[in-house]
Amino acid sequence: MKYIVHLNDIEMIEPLIERQIAGVIVGTDHYSNGGIINSSVEQIRQIVAKINHRMHVYVLVNRLFHQHEIASLKVFLKDLMESDIDGVVFQDFGVLNIVQELQASYKMIYAPDTLNTNHQTMNSLSLLGVDAFMLAGQLHYDEVEAIVNHSQKPCIVPVHGVQYISCSRRELLTNYFSQINKSESSRYQDKIKIKVNNKEEYSYIYEDEAGTHIYTTNELCTLNLKIPGEYGYIETLYLDNDYILDIIDYYQNHFLEEELKTKYPEHNYDHGFLEDGTVYKIEDVRKREEHEKR
Repeated sequence: MKYIVHLNDIEMIEPLIERQIAGVIVGTDHYSNGGIINSSVEQIRQIVAKINHRMHVYVLVNRLFHQHEIASLKVFLKDLMESDIDGVVFQDFGVLNIVQELQASYKMIYAPDTLNTNHQTMNSLSLLGVDAFMLAGQLHYDEVEAIVNHSQKPCIVPVHGVQYISCSRRELLTNYFSQINKSESSRYQDKIKIKVNNKEEYSYIYEDEAGTHIYTTNELCTLNLKIPGEYGYIETLYLDNDYILDIIDYYQNHFLEEELKTKYPEHNYDHGFLEDGTVYKIEDVRKREEHEKR
């Protein structure tokens, strides 16, 4: 399996190249949800020049855009044409339409977080010009295998990292801090956590100009699972550089999850929805809640 990594630091470029990473995803100013280093077009050009065709560079343009944002989006995508990037990661089909109008040669990677759940949908979208698909994180292992086997285009499968929960256009943290008369930073670097009800369960939360984003604190870990597919995606949000490089080494050298847990006991890992035990039916959740009330 080849790996695509969310670029979290310009200083990581050379170590990633040394590890023969297939490609990096680069966040952008104003046009990314969940971007780590949000780059201007000029900064993207500098990243591309530094990589110098030794890895693929995919730009994250995955916001859902309102009508008043379309004009600036067109300018941005046109400016990208001179950046020699390899592709665009998107979820709004307006992005695909604009790229086609510009006759840009980007590879278009459709990554809508939750919607790529069957090969029929993906094969239909490939007829519209989609070149690759990021699979949803809510899939069982058997479903991932079936989709990969029947998809007409390359599939990128999430294999490690914190997992997306939700996004709101509202400034939830800003509103909360204003209500309690505090002036606090709400960037992802601050690693703010929220607690789930009265349980010892926490989620990461941060805010940017696109709104408020919530992620799991547990990391998806698939070291013990033979994930099918040509490409695996490593989400580096909330992870530090040395740890990211260790993670890559573990996956490339087929280490076991137990070895990772031994070295990093402070991290919490799970298998997402890939196993039967993590797929809950509504009636099971209700029974659990009723039992907890007793």
